[in-house]
Amino acid sequence: STSSSSSRTTRKVVSIARTNISLLRIWIIAAIAILWFALSSSWIMTLQMSSLYFSSSRCSSTIDSNTQYYIPSASAPASGTNSVDDDAATALVENNFRGDSFSSLRALHATRQSSSRTSLPSEEQSDTVNNDIVYPTPYPPTAHDDDGSRSSAATIPTLAIRPIYGQHRPDQDAIFAIGTGFGVDVYIRFVSSLVEANYTGDIVLGVGVGIAPELRDYFDYHAGAASSSVHRHRLVVYEIPLSCYGPRGQEVCHVNGMFQIDNNKGAATTLLLDDSRSLREIAQLRYEYYWAWTTFYSESIRIWLLDCRDVHFQRHPFTFLDKQQDDEMRTTLHVYEENSLIPLGDESYNRDWIEAAYGKTWVAKLKSNVILCSGSTVGGQPAVNLYARAMVYQWDVTMCPLRGCDQGHHNFLVGSGRLLLSKDRNITKIVSHRQGGGTVNTMAVLLKQLQPGKNLTSAGILNGTTVLNNDGSVSPIIHQFDRHNQLKQIVKAEGERMMEEWKRTKQST
Repeated sequence: STSSSSSRTTRKVVSIARTNISLLRIWIIAAIAILWFALSSSWIMTLQMSSLYFSSSRCSSTIDSNTQYYIPSASAPASGTNSVDDDAATALVENNFRGDSFSSLRALHATRQSSSRTSLPSEEQSDTVNNDIVYPTPYPPTAHDDDGSRSSAATIPTLAIRPIYGQHRPDQDAIFAIGTGFGVDVYIRFVSSLVEANYTGDIVLGVGVGIAPELRDYFDYHAGAASSSVHRHRLVVYEIPLSCYGPRGQEVCHVNGMFQIDNNKGAATTLLLDDSRSLREIAQLRYEYYWAWTTFYSESIRIWLLDCRDVHFQRHPFTFLDKQQDDEMRTTLHVYEENSLIPLGDESYNRDWIEAAYGKTWVAKLKSNVILCSGSTVGGQPAVNLYARAMVYQWDVTMCPLRGCDQGHHNFLVGSGRLLLSKDRNITKIVSHRQGGGTVNTMAVLLKQLQPGKNLTSAGILNGTTVLNNDGSVSPIIHQFDRHNQLKQIVKAEGERMMEEWKRTKQST
């Protein structure tokens, strides 16, 4: 009896164990299925479009205070309302992209644009003989009637962008920067460090849609009328309406509503145009905005193109860049080198960008060059206008799939001499500044070569909390400060001080 009872108990325990194991297997399978579905869907992200002229509801979710994503329409809006057909958008995703990897998505869009691609090296090589390379404006193709005939002049695309804060001053020097999805502190530090450096020109910023209330107050204050006070500058701010795909940090995007045409052949209303270019990362499409912004300025002024997140100003940005004679200044472009310890061919990212865009032949030609940073460029208005057009054109003809490939385009254009061979002759001289020897101190490669944990003061890079050039003078602009923790903490403390000063200013106004 005791043996029988013990046997029944044993069988019961085994049965319960088997049941638990089966349930555990079911839970594991379910968890794997959920994880697989989440990962396979994670690339579908979109940023809510915004128009300065039209507004409509969107199916969106907030990622952070400055960035929202949505699913774009499968086709262009039928009217000028930029309305979105959610069913059609969902069908677009399900029919064309479901199950594809993110790299396949890039390849698919590149393939769809292949009919417009050209062979850059061979095409421009033939142009080089005659010194007449043409870099077209980024305008979309001219609209046509339904029968394919050329539309009236009223339907030729024009710029539709307008700032939401401030106004351009055509006769003032300008700084252009685009940064979407950053925290309030990044924008305040960027602008406030310029203010403290006694810069009085235009500061033109492109930011994401959905500006935080605190940042709106700051923008409104600094976009006010110019005055003698160092706390009133001419800030010009644009919201950039992106529609993006891909995991966070790897997005490729369209920018809709940048151009418009008159609707109904000259009627009073206008139609905003969808982006006709292939998906590209924000670092690449920023040059389309840079080009557009240059058209608001006269040929006599100078323009900086700068990164936003990792740039900090210690002195006036045009230090060491005194205005030259008008004709020379207009057509001069200044570029800035990274540290020469590592040439382009020995740095994997830069080498890969050149190879992906232009092939191994150009890697061999440029491998001994010092790396040029695409995050800091300055020149006269005609020179910067041409440079921006050339950067857009590089994307149009190479569609380089690698993240950060705009730096490959930058190094190719300068290293190959293509910019000096433009038909319009808007760039007649390029000045390349050594790392630590000019207005911008680009620090990533230098900091990478330091021994781990080495103090920047003992290395001669810092004097207190100030970054120095090679000759001991103050670096007016420091770039890539976040590559070393000591320097990162110094700039962070400066940013926090500027935030506190802004809070006090806000309370007193």
